[in-house]
Amino acid sequence: MKFMNLLQEGRVEDFAKKFSSKFSQNQLSQIIELSKDLPGNNKYLMWLGNVLDPTNFDGALEKLNVMLNRFYEVSNKLERKEIEKYQSIEDLLNTLDEYQNRVRRTVETVEGSDVVYDDENFTVVAPYTHEASCYYGKGTKWCTASKDSSSYFNKYNSEGKLFYFLDKKKPTSDKFYKVAYVYGFERGKDEFYDAPDNIFNEGWLIGTDYLNGILEKIDEYVKSKYSNELEIFADEKRRREEKERIERERRQNIIRQKRNEADERRQNNYFEYGVKDGEAEYAWALYLYLVNNGEFDGHDEDEILEYYRIRNERDELNDELSSGVGEERESEIEERIDEIDELISEYLETPDIYYLIPTRYDYYGLKVFEILESSQEWVVGLTSNIEEAAVEYEKGLIDDIGLEGFNEYFLSDYIDEDKVRDTAREIYYSWVYDDPDSYFNESDKELSRNQEQAINSIEAQIEDKRESISNLEEELEELEGRDEDEWDQDSIDDIESQISDLESEISDLEYEIEDIKENPDGDYPDDMIEEKIDELVDDAMSDPLGFLKEYDFKISDYVDADEVAQGVVDTDGVEVMAPYDGVVNEEDYLDTEFSIFRYN
Repeated sequence: MKFMNLLQEGRVEDFAKKFSSKFSQNQLSQIIELSKDLPGNNKYLMWLGNVLDPTNFDGALEKLNVMLNRFYEVSNKLERKEIEKYQSIEDLLNTLDEYQNRVRRTVETVEGSDVVYDDENFTVVAPYTHEASCYYGKGTKWCTASKDSSSYFNKYNSEGKLFYFLDKKKPTSDKFYKVAYVYGFERGKDEFYDAPDNIFNEGWLIGTDYLNGILEKIDEYVKSKYSNELEIFADEKRRREEKERIERERRQNIIRQKRNEADERRQNNYFEYGVKDGEAEYAWALYLYLVNNGEFDGHDEDEILEYYRIRNERDELNDELSSGVGEERESEIEERIDEIDELISEYLETPDIYYLIPTRYDYYGLKVFEILESSQEWVVGLTSNIEEAAVEYEKGLIDDIGLEGFNEYFLSDYIDEDKVRDTAREIYYSWVYDDPDSYFNESDKELSRNQEQAINSIEAQIEDKRESISNLEEELEELEGRDEDEWDQDSIDDIESQISDLESEISDLEYEIEDIKENPDGDYPDDMIEEKIDELVDDAMSDPLGFLKEYDFKISDYVDADEVAQGVVDTDGVEVMAPYDGVVNEEDYLDTEFSIFRYN
């Protein structure tokens, strides 16, 4: 570190000596400050001195700040990696522009797509299969490029056509490095989406002749390849019928896909009966509840047990066949297997456990299942966890809509009194200290320093006068103790007059002290102010809700939202999280209690 500091100091000194005649002192200081702010330990300092023009200084300096930070980031990717190899500011700027506008990617054509437009800036493709859409949409948030499901792609591609603008030069950090354009067969329904999947209608290339030229090519492509669809959507009645057909087909495809997934789970015995195994026990608890309560036309527990018994029997018979048996026994076994297969087929004619489709999401930690072909969704969870889930639900609700919708007297039970006390103290502290006259009498004030000094001075004067009186009284006593022939009545009268005057002056001074004390003009005592603040705060805390309402504070700002959520569940029960009918039911399965409710 010490060496680096010395190196930097040496560079600055060399720079100042070399360019002192080229730049003013102020310009030199600005260049040095810029160099310090740039990365590289003043490595650009000499270059700055060489390329900067003192007559066009300020504008160039500001541009160089941006340019050199950019150069530092990308220099290892440039052909000329050292700053000294750039002869001028323009030379560096041109190089950085060329790097910025370089072709970053080439676009390959894949099966299931057409290239509609291509130039040095963009390739525009039209994917007509889900696989191609996923390929070209990789790196974006587009639902049409999601590998999890083709439903969104099918929807958009049936009501119009998708076109992906693939920018060859923008970095992936730019939200417009890929843009999706939805060309609706119903004209006027076109939409643009950036890579993060935000719809937009301004910026980018919107409104430019360049984009309009590309859109003309797209329009020609659609009219040549999808003229029938355009004709259908141009006719209102046919458009409505076509949309209905497309929607029916979309739903049928979804159901077909879910049926296939259910068959796969059935083949793999995914929901094995009688086993405490994660999702299976939740599914069985829900299935038995639905059947037992008439919500679902399925199998009761006896039928389920019989189904598993004959399945096991069939497996055993097949094993016996495989081991080799006599002809007569083989015939018996095959006949029994045929009977079992027929019974299994009959069993599967009634919706079984695999009509419950596990969703890809949960509901505050609880499992969610969809009933195949009905779109009903049901939620199931351990009863031991249901209260925690309900509280989380209420917390989420409060986060979304706030506390304003709650009854304020209900909220008052959850007021954070420490927070109210702090607020009250802050308010009253300010009010009492800023305007103490509104809270105290003048007589409550302390004496000011000047008043205390004045009283001290007056008391000193009184003490002097009393000492003078004492001296005069001694002198008077001596005169009055003389013999009659030495009596000096004039002197006695004079001393008595002096004493009387002094006593009168003392009386005036004492009155002056009393007057000062009765009219203090100092500050109010701090302990008195603090006592008043404590008194006001205690009064506020005797009715926190009243205090908040009196001064128009938002009650929700002084409430513990987590405690409110718990309070709602304590008051209204876990049913608060059952959106369909507000009913939460229980079902026992394998000695475990599950809570179940309908979601939609």
